[in-house]
Amino acid sequence: ALADAASDQFSVAAAHYSQRRWQLAADEFAAFLREWPLHAKAANARFFRGEALLQRREYEEARREFRRYVEHFGKDQFARQAKYRIAEIGYLLEDHDQARDDLRAFLR
Repeated sequence: ALADAASDQFSVAAAHYSQRRWQLAADEFAAFLREWPLHAKAANARFFRGEALLQRREYEEARREFRRYVEHFGKDQFARQAKYRIAEIGYLLEDHDQARDDLRAFLR
């Protein structure tokens, strides 16, 4: 039953994301991560929450989410994209020194 509930909640969050309902997607992915932090879809939930926050221009929180993703899932399928997003957000925040460092990390 818990596995079904986790899958259902992830599906709801993903549906909000695919419909560009960024706030609802971010909220549902956050709820998913609170309830099931070790679930097989936790990596995807964290990454897509970061993407939803980025779309909402919540840059600081998005950058934190992408950093958490890289820290916990650095070898996962979206790791390279998450590293790029971290550097991109630094640029958007006009934190150029940090953006340069993050871009160098991405290129390595």
